[in-house]
Amino acid sequence: MPRLHRIVVVWPLLVLCTLIFSAARASAAEYETAAACTDAFKFTNASPEQRVVLVPSQLREHTPATVCVLDFVYVTRVGVTQDHQHLTVTLYDNGFSWSPNPPIVVSGDLPSLSAGNYTMDVVVAAGFANPPSYYPYDVATNIPIVVAAGGGGQVASTPMLNGWGLLMVILTLASAALLRMRGMYALRK
Repeated sequence: MPRLHRIVVVWPLLVLCTLIFSAARASAAEYETAAACTDAFKFTNASPEQRVVLVPSQLREHTPATVCVLDFVYVTRVGVTQDHQHLTVTLYDNGFSWSPNPPIVVSGDLPSLSAGNYTMDVVVAAGFANPPSYYPYDVATNIPIVVAAGGGGQVASTPMLNGWGLLMVILTLASAALLRMRGMYALRK
């Protein structure tokens, strides 16, 4: 098989691999938040001391924060609403159950908060049709949250190529290599 044909065959495989890896990529911040949520719960006799934890635990104004909830439901999505100084975090149960379910840690991002005192409720609602009568139910109510002044704002992210940028770089390099090889092949004839 001529060298040019090998490159033409390998090139689509490179594109496919790039698309797969860019689709499966998660940011370091997501991994850190998941680890912090999991580590935040202290278990005593197979049950946690608390079921709702904020990460970071000491909030500053306009700084990103995550609420971590330990419950026994598989969640479709997490909704956060703010009404003045009160936050409501709603976990939407998708209805799936192993019966009994293992403890599951769910996280949701809080909106940017100004300095002040807040309260928060965490509620599980049905995210499916014809729910049982016990929906919605409270996981925790009136959790006090104090947001200190002088927040650092958003943390600067490290610039990196997204999936399409990486694909364009690979396509450019592959095209340059292909053109160079075609030029070398034409000179030999």
